[in-house]
Amino acid sequence: MSDFMTKKYDVLAIDFETATNNNYSACSVAVALIRDLEIIDSHYWLIQPPHNRYSAANTAIHGLSSSDTRDALQFPDIWPELQTLIRSSAFVSAHNAQFDMSVLHEVLHYYQLPIDDFSYFDSINYSTKACAGERIPSGLKERCQRFNIIIEEHHNALSDALACGKLIIAATKEKNKASSLEYLNAYSTVTSKKFSELKASKFFKKPSTSTANFNRVDLNQINAIQENSQLSHPDFSEKSFVFTGEFKNAKDELMQAVVERGGIIKSAVSGKTDYVVEGVQDLSIVGADGFSSKQRKARELIAKGSSLTLLTEKQLEELL
Repeated sequence: MSDFMTKKYDVLAIDFETATNNNYSACSVAVALIRDLEIIDSHYWLIQPPHNRYSAANTAIHGLSSSDTRDALQFPDIWPELQTLIRSSAFVSAHNAQFDMSVLHEVLHYYQLPIDDFSYFDSINYSTKACAGERIPSGLKERCQRFNIIIEEHHNALSDALACGKLIIAATKEKNKASSLEYLNAYSTVTSKKFSELKASKFFKKPSTSTANFNRVDLNQINAIQENSQLSHPDFSEKSFVFTGEFKNAKDELMQAVVERGGIIKSAVSGKTDYVVEGVQDLSIVGADGFSSKQRKARELIAKGSSLTLLTEKQLEELL
């Protein structure tokens, strides 16, 4: 915090939107730059996510789709400018910072880009202090309503970054503090953290089952493709495949490629399963061993003599 006075900006408020539930799939990002309790600048970037793939669930949230980012820059192209702004800021903040910091962490890891360490804080925790005891929900929309802040277009990255910045300013003024640094120093329950110490989440876990249903693959629809398929493959014909976990490429497209070559997609592992295709598991959901129930079942069958074959995504792609 000693370099607060030497930085160009006091706080950089940031908001990411993602194309899928993979946190590396940033499709837009915006920042609002605060100095002396005023937003003095802002920036917005559309980003082409990996393979320019979107899930219906995420498009339903923010309205962006592959057509919007077909000609957009990829993250490595916008990173130098964004990194310069982060370096020029005493603090970075986001509303539900665990999500936005995880997106930043994962997209940097995906493209193997380096980053300097920085301090960040969550505007949820920050604004809670200014409305303590009022039981205001933690959502950005609800917090902004409490402070009479208008969000022009919720889930538009620029709109949300500006709202986050305005919320920080309003909370600081509510407590009669001259800066975010003074605010953070005054309250032990409002703390900043180091990005280097972040335990990043790889996936965005949606809060409601109705939203999560967008990500479910319709196996009946996928398997129906087989009737019109003109392709064949000796390793796939009449063989049953089960997919588990998250994949770098869209799961439904991988399944479709299997079915077009004569394979059959099943939802559960059984003694009749020929292949289990293993993706990345969310460690907060699976068991202590890091395996899904499908993976454990497959290994039990193999231990009993089953000819079932385990495949990684890369191995499957090599077979296709």
